[in-house]
Amino acid sequence: MSNASDARTDRSPRAVPSGAGAGAGDGVARPETGPATTTLRPAARSSNGRGVSISNIAKSLGISHVTVSRALNDPTKVNAITLARIRKACSEASFTPRVIPNRLKTVSLIVPSSDDILVGDSVLISKIVALLSGRNYHVVVSSVDGIEQLSVLFQKAFIAILRDVQPEVLPLIRRYAARSPFVTINDMNEEVGPDAVLLGSDHRQGISMAMEHFLSRGHTRIGYVATSLKPRGHRERLEAYRQIMKAKGLYDDSLVFVNDEQLLPEGLRRLCWENVTGLLVTEAQLTPRVLYYLKLIGKEVPRDVSLITHELAGGYQFVYPPITSVVQPGERLAELAVDTVLGKLLNPDLRVEHAHYLPYELVIRESVRSI
Repeated sequence: MSNASDARTDRSPRAVPSGAGAGAGDGVARPETGPATTTLRPAARSSNGRGVSISNIAKSLGISHVTVSRALNDPTKVNAITLARIRKACSEASFTPRVIPNRLKTVSLIVPSSDDILVGDSVLISKIVALLSGRNYHVVVSSVDGIEQLSVLFQKAFIAILRDVQPEVLPLIRRYAARSPFVTINDMNEEVGPDAVLLGSDHRQGISMAMEHFLSRGHTRIGYVATSLKPRGHRERLEAYRQIMKAKGLYDDSLVFVNDEQLLPEGLRRLCWENVTGLLVTEAQLTPRVLYYLKLIGKEVPRDVSLITHELAGGYQFVYPPITSVVQPGERLAELAVDTVLGKLLNPDLRVEHAHYLPYELVIRESVRSI
């Protein structure tokens, strides 16, 4: 960290190349600047144009500028009466502090690359940022492709939503996990190594619930729809489907469509030729397209074909008909990730389970009929 004299002579903000940061307390992403605290920045401007600094506020209250800085950066460390006086003085002076991350209260959030990010990821990202901001932690958000540019100041603790990582990046992730609290969510868990805490969803359990619901409604010709088997979770879902269908003596390769999304219309047409009565759509983002293409070929849900989908971001209760879904516990994953990484950050000796896989919930709506 720069000393006070350095900060007075260097008034230009230093950009963090890794991505956007979230200010503690507002949950709004904004570009990060250097590692200094509020006390080391140039004076802020009041609304009437006159320079107002932390020192001015401190002098007017007869307290140290360190106390004012602490109140602005970590209010929990200042008693309530003093905090109220400081906030009142700031308000009366129209003082807006330039709050920037304290390296000891920053968590780096690693997200998938722009080509791999899904709608459901936004739910996790938004929830994680809100939870950390609510606890007065700053968040530095970085694409997995850009993590080698993370400043050493932002390598104190990590939450990573990983799906597909280039081989040359994986050793760096493992080094981060070996020396800092590191929590990873979902599909790249095993590859990160033994030092990370692994969080995810129980994909087999989710598929089992969906299949049991289909079978209980009399369905035996159940089609499987996906476009990728690259993520571990996608492979586990297909394996669970196959095991259940084989155990019931119902499995047929012709009931499985796993192919490029451009071939989805032809794949659905083929599944309908195979007289499927139910479709299990295992990628949430495919569901609107499946509904659209089914309509184009004259098939109505659930009159002609029943449908169950995977869901994380929500919304399928608002389509027609409302879609029965296996819902991934996105909010609970975010809460557990934040609790775990902050627990390890505050107490490095804290013992936590290496892996947590949370159950899905089956939300029954109107897209599955009995036959």
